Amino acid sequence: MRVTVIGLGYVGCVSAACLALAGHQIVGLDIDQDRVDRINRGESPVAEPGLERAIGTAVDAGMLRAECGVAGDNCELSLVCVGTPRADNGSQDLRALTAALEGLGRNLRHSSAPHVVAIRSTVLPGSFGSLLAPNLEEASGRRINGALGLCANPEFLREGSALVDFAQPPLTVIGESDRSSGDRLAALFKHLPGSQLRTDPDTAMMVKYACNAFHAAKVTFANEIGNICRRAKLDGRKVMSILASDRQLNSSPAYLSPGFAYGGSCLAKDLDALMSVARAQELATPMLSAIERSNDHQFGLGLEMALASGGHRIGLIGLSFKAGSGDLRDSPLSKLGGELLKRGADVRVYDPDLSQSPTRNNRACKGGAHSDMCHLLVSSLDALIDWAEVLIFGKAIEIRSEIKQRLRHKRALIDLASLGDSFSRFSNYRGICW
Repeated sequence: MRVTVIGLGYVGCVSAACLALAGHQIVGLDIDQDRVDRINRGESPVAEPGLERAIGTAVDAGMLRAECGVAGDNCELSLVCVGTPRADNGSQDLRALTAALEGLGRNLRHSSAPHVVAIRSTVLPGSFGSLLAPNLEEASGRRINGALGLCANPEFLREGSALVDFAQPPLTVIGESDRSSGDRLAALFKHLPGSQLRTDPDTAMMVKYACNAFHAAKVTFANEIGNICRRAKLDGRKVMSILASDRQLNSSPAYLSPGFAYGGSCLAKDLDALMSVARAQELATPMLSAIERSNDHQFGLGLEMALASGGHRIGLIGLSFKAGSGDLRDSPLSKLGGELLKRGADVRVYDPDLSQSPTRNNRACKGGAHSDMCHLLVSSLDALIDWAEVLIFGKAIEIRSEIKQRLRHKRALIDLASLGDSFSRFSNYRGICW
């Protein structure tokens, strides 16, 4: 393809060189004349292992050249890689990005040929529809559709290993304005290994922020565990190395699904015990100490949704702390039902993991803090649906198609367990994190 790379900083230089070596004809654009001159001499304007050799090889092969400005020759696709630095007030400074789009748009005004604009700059979700798309449309005099596409294409390059990261990505994320634009952008990266995941532009950009926040959280978590280990005369490196070797639970999708608060007999108890060790050593653990507060906050969000529904007869699907278990210890669902009762709601519960009679073969429901909630169990999902005005799904359970149609007429369906996309079309549906 003929591709323009706008912005020849770190991301732009790496992207331009790697795509040129993959056989694409690349024109790099930047308003910094020194950067342009250095690239045309086969030099790298940024420090990165192997990048200067890659640029020199691409320039010598006639596959890469640089120009000063923000609009170059007509091409099929433009990658926008300009910086989006932090402003003085902590917000994102998008002036360079909007200027680049305006310059590109003016250049596109004189052409009706199909063109895809892909944003590799890191941009907050919401900016595409509110700022970037209108700017591009106004400058180009064209509408974003099949002939003019605006996509998000976040990069996941680490300084010091950027060429390897580009050539061997775990995934390529394409946020497409339309299918045909996504197809053209996907073709640019078809030579790369890893999955291509296609979604909408805002979701694609949120993935970038989620990844970086997760990386920051992992560094902080490892440091706090390491600090506790050192005080206990243990080697935190060994502990975290063993933790990271678990690909089934720790380095995996497990526990990474948004939803309701966690519960059960282990997580809260063991976290409290670990915090007691840190307190005994007068060791600050800001992140670990905030986990319980964050979990309480998530519980509060679910309670607020239930109270805001305006319903009096509330049916709770799920009582034990997770699907597939009858354990009521530290169950956030049991706690939720109790809080609703305190606020005057009438509550009934259906849980396929619990015996429907609290007096027969159900040790979890005999006595203890949860016995009152167990007495609210009904025998079937049908019975709960017939009775309730509002349904709260604390567990994802299989729901027959004829039952789904009855759910449309409820005052509210509150989903704490990710039932699936089929329910999101219902006007009364509310998801806690989606």
